[in-house]
This record gives sequence, C-alpha cells and structure tokens, in this order.
Amino acid sequence: MKIEFATPENGLFLEAEKFVLPNEKKCCGLMQRILEKDKSIFLFRDNSNELLAVISYNIRTRIVFHCIPQTNKQLSTMFSKFFEKNHVYCISGELYGTDFLQGIIAGLPLDRIDEVRDYNFMEFQSDDEPIEKTIGSHVIKKCGVDDADKLFDMHKDYVNIEVLPLSATINLA
Repeated sequence: MKIEFATPENGLFLEAEKFVLPNEKKCCGLMQRILEKDKSIFLFRDNSNELLAVISYNIRTRIVFHCIPQTNKQLSTMFSKFFEKNHVYCISGELYGTDFLQGIIAGLPLDRIDEVRDYNFMEFQSDDEPIEKTIGSHVIKKCGVDDADKLFDMHKDYVNIEVLPLSATINLA
C-alpha cells in the first residue's frame, strides 16, 4: 500500500488523468486540478501497485476532491493514516466516495463533520431537448433571457440554501 504525490517530473498526472477520465462528470473539480498539474494530487495504490483512488487535498483550504470508484479495507487504512495528519474542512465528489471518506473521518478523534450537502448533477444534452422534462418529482424547464426576473428568487434561494454556509447570508448588492 502506498500513497504517491504527483509532480510534473514523475509522470503521475497523466496516470491520474486516465484513472479519473471515465468518472470525469462526477469528478470535474478533481480533473480540473489534475489538468492544471496542481500541487495537491495524491494517488492511492494497493500492494499490487493497482491504482485505487485519486484525490486532490489542499493543506491550506483542507478541501478534498476525490475519485474513489470502489472501496476496500486497504484503501480505508490508507485514508485513515492520511487523514490523521491532514484535517478536512470540505469533501467534494460523488456520494459513494464521500460517504466512504466521511465514515473514515468520523472514526478519527481530530475532525468533525459540521454540515453535509448533497447535490444532483444535471447535464445539458442538446438544443433538441424538450422545453420541459420531468425527472423523478422534479420538472425541469428550459429558460431564456425573458425568464430572468422570474428566476431571481429561485436563484437567491439556491445560493442561500445550497451554496453559502449556514453562518452566512447572501449579499444582494
């Protein structure tokens, strides 16, 4: 088991990119950091050198972006050791991997999870899509510039509920 730090010299950015690519839609924040060759990319490998996970961890912001397609005991052990020394403020990524990381962090005496927010990923397919579409209990409508005034309150609520931390309020200026 080993954790490797990607640098421009060791070629691990390309390997990380190939690993994340099949899951890019759910890991776009991580992929952006890999493509920028950000100094925050870590690769987690098992005993046979198979790549199991890729994360971005910024020590200053304590934000984790992750791609963890599958979990196992080895990976759990590696992340436990990693997060014993690297405290977390925010985890961003697909729900399965986020739940896995939250479970590990909850077992450590150092960090606590203050707040959890789940997001749904929506994707624009083409201009040929219908004007209105129902997904589960949600009705999705295609809007234009003429709808801006009608959408303002919804956008304001989105920012207050989904974006800002509980301690902050929106500035309408």
